[in-house]
Amino acid sequence: MNRTGATLTAFCLTLLAATAVQAADEARTMVRDGIERHFIVADPSGATGPKPLIMVLHGGGGSIDVMRRVGFESIAQTQNFLVVYPQGHGNGWRDGRSDKVVSDRSGDVDDVAFLTAIMDALIDEGRVDASRVYVVGASNGGMMTLRMACERADRLAAIVAVIALLPEEMEAKCEPAEPLPIMLMVGTADQFVPFAGGPIAGFLNDERGGVISYDRTMAVLLAANHCSGEPSENALPDPIDDNVRTVRLDWTICARRGLISVLRMEGAGHGWPGRPRPSTGRPIDALRGTISRDFDGARAAWEFLREQSRP
Repeated sequence: MNRTGATLTAFCLTLLAATAVQAADEARTMVRDGIERHFIVADPSGATGPKPLIMVLHGGGGSIDVMRRVGFESIAQTQNFLVVYPQGHGNGWRDGRSDKVVSDRSGDVDDVAFLTAIMDALIDEGRVDASRVYVVGASNGGMMTLRMACERADRLAAIVAVIALLPEEMEAKCEPAEPLPIMLMVGTADQFVPFAGGPIAGFLNDERGGVISYDRTMAVLLAANHCSGEPSENALPDPIDDNVRTVRLDWTICARRGLISVLRMEGAGHGWPGRPRPSTGRPIDALRGTISRDFDGARAAWEFLREQSRP
């Protein structure tokens, strides 16, 4: 075969592979609270039989398309898990806050019930292993992930909340039915979800509610998982001189299935780790701060989740 023929063959094989992955995507809907809700099921590996499920939740004002770029599907191709991307009503989630922005954006919907219904549908179809259902979310989606941990720990194998802390209204309400493995990825210089607690994106001058501090968030989660003692502490490699350092904290003296891990990104702002957003030229870009590139958020999440399952 000449070089042109070989190139054409390689191109066709690449096209076929891409088409196969795309063909595995399913745009799905279900009616909840009288509203048609949307989600996409991505099955990059194409393998049959029940498999782990990672449900990935976008941030406030975000979308499925944004979360598809963080990298879970490339991992799923070789690790054989299902990725589901639900779309928040009004591009947001009812994460426990009752402020005007969230209420106006998302309306009076029960997102806990919506996400649980997606799990149930896929389990009933024989596509998902009920013992390995995970939720991962960023920002508003991360706060919704924490709400799922507080209210549906009985259905989940583990969660990962990224650039998110507990909403103020959830502090007293967060009483998980049982311990649940939890990972947080938090930036200490996050101006949108302040590490010290306070108004969410307070610089925008509208009412978005608030979060409790990192320390108070950890106190709630550690108590729920019956953890004691000090965590082990390990610095991650720091490949880029950007004034961001990441430390991993692991609490292991906990109840069964009570492991808690934190990737604390010292000096990092508000963005998905390892995937800085392209600049739009708007002033708000600068407010996001420096995004950690010390690790890949999707891969770190999967490495934590893959070890967790329900009995």
